[in-house]
Amino acid sequence: MIPSRQEMYQRCVLVASGGQYAVEHAAMRDSDETMRQSGDEQPAQFGGAARPAPDAPNSPWRTHSAQEVYRNRWLFVTEYAVTRPDGQPGIYGVVDPGDNATIVALDDEERVWLVGDFVYPVQARRWMLPGGKVEDGEEPLLAAQRELAEEVGAEADEWTLLGAYELTPGISPQCSYLYLARGLRFGLHQREGSEQAMQTRAMPLRDAYLACLKGEFAAAVTVLGIWRARELLHGASSGDAEA
Repeated sequence: MIPSRQEMYQRCVLVASGGQYAVEHAAMRDSDETMRQSGDEQPAQFGGAARPAPDAPNSPWRTHSAQEVYRNRWLFVTEYAVTRPDGQPGIYGVVDPGDNATIVALDDEERVWLVGDFVYPVQARRWMLPGGKVEDGEEPLLAAQRELAEEVGAEADEWTLLGAYELTPGISPQCSYLYLARGLRFGLHQREGSEQAMQTRAMPLRDAYLACLKGEFAAAVTVLGIWRARELLHGASSGDAEA
């Protein structure tokens, strides 16, 4: 009988040796081999199943094994067997949807272009900056240019990287690359099937900035992108905080 994952973790024995901790987890290796032979599960490889590859030199965590537990076209989930900072055995789940590119697209009137769509996970309609997944092997700038064309139907002459930010670092290594796009030229959008209910609108950057201060935008990367663009172009302004 194959022991459960919880039973395997409970059987991990911590051994102190020369100030370093080692983990004796033969039961876990034996069970992994049994599952491989039965075809039930395929363990993931460090550095491939989830990013970043464990363990950083200054990490108080120790990683012992990894198991990819779910995958589809858009993301995968890896479960790690770990020793926690308190010395107890445990697990850590990491969700990896890949990196993201988000665009603050400003036209000649300094209006920011937004996309409105029904967001399935939160079951609500949201106005957001255009953006999407950085495909495997794709440069973030090329992803940003592609997403702007697909969702808004626009190209830009000038691109400025506003920064790269972790979205939910407690559960995912996903990074969002924020770009300011100017010198817009408009054509036809090329939206996917899941984006057919999407709409666009243009909003003065100052109004969008004030809307962020009032909590009218819910998507964190949208708030961050608008704020970064406003501060880059105009700097801090106490007058804008009054409302």
